[in-house]
Amino acid sequence: MKRLLLDECVDWRLKRFFSPKYSVRAVHEMGWQGVRNGELLQLAAHSFDVLITVDKRLPEQHDVSQHSLSVVVIRAHNNRLATLALAVPHIEAKLEDLQQGEVLYVKLDENN
Repeated sequence: MKRLLLDECVDWRLKRFFSPKYSVRAVHEMGWQGVRNGELLQLAAHSFDVLITVDKRLPEQHDVSQHSLSVVVIRAHNNRLATLALAVPHIEAKLEDLQQGEVLYVKLDENN
């Protein structure tokens, strides 16, 4: 079972949209709110397989390949739950092939 962590900038309710075959937690559930990205990547790598974020700069600012987890960056025109939920099928379709240290960009346009 893949263990997914929703970044602080992602609505925690997004976890409801994932298949039950994934274990999904949010940063606030772990008590990690306010933790900066570099430290968050280190913490998450110990307990999770994938970090899901909307922070486009995270992969540019931190070398994800140095961590034992993958990062999914959702690129959307807004961060509303209804919009981010549209990304879930795209994420789930790629999760099994996602390798440690890899970054997956899921781009949603305004028509999604």
